[in-house]
Amino acid sequence: MGNANTLKALRRNCVEVVGKKYNLVNETPKTGNDKKRDLEFANELIEYIRAEPAVLTELRLRQLLSEIFAKNTDKLRSVLANQLRKRAKRHKAKSFVGVMTKKVKSLKSDFVAA
Repeated sequence: MGNANTLKALRRNCVEVVGKKYNLVNETPKTGNDKKRDLEFANELIEYIRAEPAVLTELRLRQLLSEIFAKNTDKLRSVLANQLRKRAKRHKAKSFVGVMTKKVKSLKSDFVAA
């Protein structure tokens, strides 16, 4: 097929010429060290959000996290499927009749003679 280095140089040149015209950037693939650093940062961010949940009220952060989650919905859905199902069952809307006729525990203090 040809010399690998020559082909790489041709590809880089093509990316540069076309990229300049359309404002594209050739991203280099992440190395193992970059991925490890990114994972460490992600874990730190998760711990920070757990410690300070109020930070999620910042609109830009919520939008950015939503975009990140949207790219990985299938993975997230498969990991969180059970929790999402439990939550959906727990928050099931009850009818008015169901709420009003629900059995409740009586308080002993109601039956104590004064």
